[in-house]
Amino acid sequence: MISSLIDFLQKRLKTDMRYLLKGGSLLSIMHVVSSIVSFILTIAFANLIAPETYGIYRYVLSTYALIKLLALPGIDAAVLQSTSRGFEGVLRESFWRKFRWSFLGSCVSIGIALWNFSAGDATLGSLFVLIACVLPLMEAPTTSSFLNGKKLYRFWVFSDVSSLIISGAALVAALALTDHILFIILAYFLPQIFTRLFVFLYTQKHFVTNQQTDPGLLRYGKQVTLFQVISGAIASIDQIVLFHILGPANLAVFSLAQAIPLRVQGLLRITGILASPKFAVRSPREIARSMWPKLLAFAGLILLSCVCYVLIAPFFFKLFFPKYIASVGYSQVLIFFTLSAMTYPFSSLLFAHKKMKESYVIGIGSFLAKVAALALFVPSFGIWGGVASILAASATTIFISLFFLIRLSRSPTLDEQAVALVSIADKTIDGSA
Repeated sequence: MISSLIDFLQKRLKTDMRYLLKGGSLLSIMHVVSSIVSFILTIAFANLIAPETYGIYRYVLSTYALIKLLALPGIDAAVLQSTSRGFEGVLRESFWRKFRWSFLGSCVSIGIALWNFSAGDATLGSLFVLIACVLPLMEAPTTSSFLNGKKLYRFWVFSDVSSLIISGAALVAALALTDHILFIILAYFLPQIFTRLFVFLYTQKHFVTNQQTDPGLLRYGKQVTLFQVISGAIASIDQIVLFHILGPANLAVFSLAQAIPLRVQGLLRITGILASPKFAVRSPREIARSMWPKLLAFAGLILLSCVCYVLIAPFFFKLFFPKYIASVGYSQVLIFFTLSAMTYPFSSLLFAHKKMKESYVIGIGSFLAKVAALALFVPSFGIWGGVASILAASATTIFISLFFLIRLSRSPTLDEQAVALVSIADKTIDGSA
């Protein structure tokens, strides 16, 4: 009966359901564990340290998310694309390329540290010196992209789950033992560095079967990095603006409001991750034409989840985050930004076929919408201005993505173009005759 149901869904949705269930179940395990660890950490942050300390923690990590963009993060997407085509030597090559590029980020972090020291803020100065030291080792491995490209989901999930549990346990222990922000940040970075390097070395030894490199790796990595600079700015700029305008305590309220919506968004990202290897070997137009019913069904499921969250959020915060009841209303509205997750499969299609122009337009449009909303609303409406900026970016992503999906699904295939050219040629010859 189960097999028949899978066959029925596969036929109706024109999707490899067995691949989706196999890979999706494994990745769901990873995201469920990630969500549990993140939830435990959020409870710890909300109850064990002061809001001001949590606000500084969020500000430092948001700034780090921007600084690490100088470490050429687009190489990760290039590794996935190259590995799926058999170029396994890119794992070692990408490590050293990212390691060298990351020193640009270290220099920027040192500059920020010196600026804070000169302003008399020794705490932030010390934190950015720490970031300058850990950045190269933290960002160099591209192991997850390699394992995804080779469809080694079992080991990928095992390694990432182990890393999540180890780093989460270290961070909870640090929160229980101290409220000193420097030790908390150390507890965040050091376990991840050790686990990432270990998994990288193990993967290099046991799963790399050839040393072929992709000549287009660096070029494509730079193209994707430019897009990720935009998307990284979209993800972090609101936290940085709120920290400087409203202060760390208000940033803590805003961050708690985002906590659950962000985890929901992370879980939904599985769809794009699973789609990438499949999309790389199919024509863009064929994929686009079959994508509409899936996206609509996906959007309906997300909307239903949003409504359920709105109903349970007040009880949820009262039970787990009693010090942050002020975050409830913001969180109930913010959950609707997860509707932009319906575009994840389309984004994977664009990256799989290196359609960077469309990706840039989507990213730049969303970034400009968010910046405009922050500038217009945060000074007057405070945290609600940050909420409005996220919803504006989400809506822009949806509308531009659907526009490009419509255009791509209507584009002619190579065969249709050839037929059209032959028809034109025949008419020209007939006319001449």
